[in-house]
Amino acid sequence: MFLRKLKTANVMATEPGSRSSRWGNCAPGSMGSAFRNVHRAHRACHPCHALYEKMGFTLVEAMLALLIVGIGVVPVMALFLTGSRTVTKGGLILEATISAQNILDRAKSDSFLWDNIPKTIDIPNDAYPQFNLPKFFATKYHASGTLVIERAPGHTILGTGDAETNLIQITVLLGWVENQFPRTARLVTYRANTNSFNLKTSVKF
Repeated sequence: MFLRKLKTANVMATEPGSRSSRWGNCAPGSMGSAFRNVHRAHRACHPCHALYEKMGFTLVEAMLALLIVGIGVVPVMALFLTGSRTVTKGGLILEATISAQNILDRAKSDSFLWDNIPKTIDIPNDAYPQFNLPKFFATKYHASGTLVIERAPGHTILGTGDAETNLIQITVLLGWVENQFPRTARLVTYRANTNSFNLKTSVKF
């Protein structure tokens, strides 16, 4: 069918009386008319050709689509990153709290505490291996700490105003680096020497 219409177009372009026959093959507009006729015949034989010509995106449409996707994706990514940082920060605080609590529990034991008043210990310390930090916490975040054992400052005996000597304050201070910013955590507990014959009531209790 396409060949038949193509022949018809050629005949029409060169039949007697037409502008092509009067002016020859170089007549003005003759070649353009022939090509248009061939193109119409081709589109008639291929109905989907016109649809194919209309498919695709222009540059403006593509840029507009990218803009719409960007407007939707960027806030979601920012929210995801913020949530990830918050979870990481919370995990580090929890790890520091658990580590400090473990050190406090070991420090206030009877086998250690009463023979080490007052005392300050840097952690980690090879001389006191019982006071340690998780390896990944100490390595990745450069974590370290200090254990301070002292008589509780500011506590006095009720009625006399004398300093309370049977109340011990145990403090653990931990520090680490998170995203190039220093962070600290501090835990404090008290321990009373209930085996002392001089035990009296503190003003603050």
